[in-house]
Amino acid sequence: MAEKTIKELADEIGVSKTAIHKKVTPDMRNKFFSKIGNKFVISEEGQEAIKSTFIVSFSETENQKPETDNSKTKGTKSENTQTEPITKETKSKTTITSEVSENNLSDTAIKIIENYQKQLEQKDKQLSELHKLLDQQQQLTLHSNQQNELLQLQIKANENEKKEQPDSNKQYVKKKWWQIWK
Repeated sequence: MAEKTIKELADEIGVSKTAIHKKVTPDMRNKFFSKIGNKFVISEEGQEAIKSTFIVSFSETENQKPETDNSKTKGTKSENTQTEPITKETKSKTTITSEVSENNLSDTAIKIIENYQKQLEQKDKQLSELHKLLDQQQQLTLHSNQQNELLQLQIKANENEKKEQPDSNKQYVKKKWWQIWK
């Protein structure tokens, strides 16, 4: 067994990366985790420790299910499984419970995926509406720019007309400087 990343270990156990992050204590991180490049890798000892925490949690859920279902065997079954050491038998039981939990996970995963698909559809609708609004805004801006250009041309034309009008109305008479007061 070589060093593995958190993702590889999560896939092997059948849980998510966040589940591993939640189970790992800061002390375990210091002992078993190392960083190679941009990835955190877990030593072989750390992998075994993490697996054992998940095996214990799987066996606890396995013990709890029969207790709620069969009240008659409650005392005998829970006493036997809690005192027995972790062996290959208990490991196989945990793989069975992990398969069952994977089925439950797949149901919840399907629900989550459907929820995400609905959200994506809503986002697509919002995006199409935003594109329409953007197109409308661009058209309005173009229209207002054209009107501004027309107004500027009219202003220039009016100024040119004003300059020409005083010249045509005035007749310049040459007067000498002494005739100014007359």
